[in-house]
Amino acid sequence: LIQLLRHSHWAVFENIEVEKLTEKSFKMRTTECSSQRAAKRWGMEYYDCGPTATIMRSAFFKEANPNAKVQQVFAPPEIGPEGTPENVSCEWLISIEEK
Repeated sequence: LIQLLRHSHWAVFENIEVEKLTEKSFKMRTTECSSQRAAKRWGMEYYDCGPTATIMRSAFFKEANPNAKVQQVFAPPEIGPEGTPENVSCEWLISIEEK
């Protein structure tokens, strides 16, 4: 799934960071998100993309592996866990669950 992500539209159009956690899980972060930058230009405090982004990412990864699970760690308007760099817009945990 990591290789798929690195060749996806997210890797082309967004700044993403991928951190492998285990053989069956990894963390995906978007830094300086284009949607959040656009929201600020339009005078919005943030763009609430969490619910839609969860559905989109789930469908993307499940297409490659039906056992894929996507969990939102945080997305605007939430702030990241302590120690998260300010330029990180959102974070997701992607894992493969045994059925």
